[in-house]
Order: sequence, then C-alpha cells, then structure tokens
Amino acid sequence: RRQRQMCIRDSNGHVEIRSRRALKKFSGGKYLSRRYLSSRRWMSFWHQINEVMETGADNVLEIGTGGGIVTQILRALGVSVTTFDIDPETAPDVVGDVLELRRHFQPASFDCVLCAQVLEHLPFESFEPALVEIHRVTRRNVVLSLPYRRRYWGVIARFHLPLGAGRLNIRIPRPVRHVPGDHKWEVGTSGYPVRRIEKVLRRHFRVERRFYPFENLYHLFFRLRRIDRAVGPRGGGE
Repeated sequence: RRQRQMCIRDSNGHVEIRSRRALKKFSGGKYLSRRYLSSRRWMSFWHQINEVMETGADNVLEIGTGGGIVTQILRALGVSVTTFDIDPETAPDVVGDVLELRRHFQPASFDCVLCAQVLEHLPFESFEPALVEIHRVTRRNVVLSLPYRRRYWGVIARFHLPLGAGRLNIRIPRPVRHVPGDHKWEVGTSGYPVRRIEKVLRRHFRVERRFYPFENLYHLFFRLRRIDRAVGPRGGGE
C-alpha cells in the first residue's frame, strides 16, 4: 500500500514528510481540530518560528509538541529539532517532565529552547524550577510564551499614514481573576502581574524582547538570553 505524503513548503521549495511519526502527528487530535487551529493560533505559530529563527539556532529543544506543526516547519527550514513532552500520545522524540530535563539532556545541549504555552500548566511554585532546568540545557536562547489575561478593556488599531505606520492603544483598567481550568495560573491575573514574571525570568536570563502579537493578544512572548550567573529557585519568585 502506497504511503501518503505530506509537504511543507518553504521559500526554497518543499520538504516531503514521509515518516509514520510525522503522519501520526498530523492525523488529528485536539491540537489539529479546526476549533484549536484558529487564525490567532496560526499567527502564534508564526511568531514562535520567527523568534527561533531570529536566534540563529542550529538545534532546538521544543518543549510541548502539540500537533507538531511548528516542529515540521522548523525542520523544513533547516533547524534540527528535538521534541519533548510529558504526553506520549503527542509522539515526542523524548517523553519526560520539564522539571527533570537533566535526566534526559546534558548541560548546554541546545542553541535554543522553545517553550510555548506550557509552563502555565504547572503550579506557579514550579515555574522557577522549570526555568532552572531550561537554563541548564540551553547554550544561548529561550523562546517562551505564556497566556496573558490583559487587565483592561481596550482598542488596539494599526494605522498607516504617508509619514509612516504605527499602533494605537486605548486602555480601560479592569479587574481580572483566574478562571480554574487546565491552566494553574496566567500572566495578568490577580497575583501574577507581568513584573512578577519578569522578576523571576531575570534571575536566570536577560530579556532580549517582550511582546504580545497584534494578531493574538492572549499570548505573551519573551525572547531570553542565558546568563551564566543564574541563581537558584526561590519558591516561585517571591
């Protein structure tokens, strides 16, 4: 029986994905449902890929594989990607817990670690210990994204004028409380302001860039640079 072929196209042509693992990843599941793959989600995928490529990394550890879309595109662009997930059903290269990366990888094993929409599934007390593990296995960079509950109503608009383009933000403050669910915590909810998250991050990394995409304001991105004189975890950052 002839095996199905799937292609991901890049600027230089296309790459055929023939492996059963790759086909399995693209075969279905909650990560490949139409509801999950909204236009906002696709833009977050683009930003994940773009931030990784901006680091110039040759090899990447991707923590949290999801449907494997980002993985396959990065590989098509010439990046060596090792996938890591606690859920064996996502068919990662390595199955394990982000709090135990040292059991699977040597120090400084990767140019960059991509960890998108993962750490909020851990209790906040485990946030910094997870960062310590990530700090240990990266040589240079980390691309991190977290859910961001914005603490205001607002209007955000792009504009283009003869003298240039820009973005207009109009904000009205509002209280935000975390709604229980799969996420143990979210940036912007009561007790987890951005400054608290950055305080923890800066103990281990230099924040090279922080932004939320215009196309998906719910995802807060950080591009981090490893610092050698990192301190140990301090009970969740406070």
